[in-house]
Amino acid sequence: MGAPELARAVEPVTDRIVRIGEAYRAESGLLRATLGSCVGIGLIWRARSRCALAHCLLPSAPGPGGSPPYEVERDPHACARYVDRAVPALLRLLDVERGAYGELDAVLVGGASLAKLGRGAAGQIGRQNIEAARTCLVKFGLRIVFDQVGGTKGWQVTINASQLSYAAREIVIPGH
Repeated sequence: MGAPELARAVEPVTDRIVRIGEAYRAESGLLRATLGSCVGIGLIWRARSRCALAHCLLPSAPGPGGSPPYEVERDPHACARYVDRAVPALLRLLDVERGAYGELDAVLVGGASLAKLGRGAAGQIGRQNIEAARTCLVKFGLRIVFDQVGGTKGWQVTINASQLSYAAREIVIPGH
């Protein structure tokens, strides 16, 4: 995907809900995700006044070797279902060069253990998402400045692109 296509991906945003598997960039307005066992990964690039948020369902894509890079190149908005795809997609959406990764602030929210999922593998998906996100962020040399994860309740994360700020609030998920 060339630069002209990437430029079209930036839309004026007043308040965008980032749903499961999605990643979006904003230079104004709000990006928001409501999370249970999913994790929200936000990147804030203060030097360029850009932000991005991904809503990740699972830690890694199925199959050996994780995510093929061509999928991130093809559609970075739809590559956030898996943490291992989301971080490269966020970097692509922000159009950041590897040498500038140290300028980014990473925000990590979610990954709750929801009781109804049980104690087996399904009940541990929140913890697995958290571990995968931390590992992936470190792999890319990204500094986590806010880490509100785990617990037994959901979270809502908001990235305010206009103010280059973030917030998280605990929510009660109906039926849990």
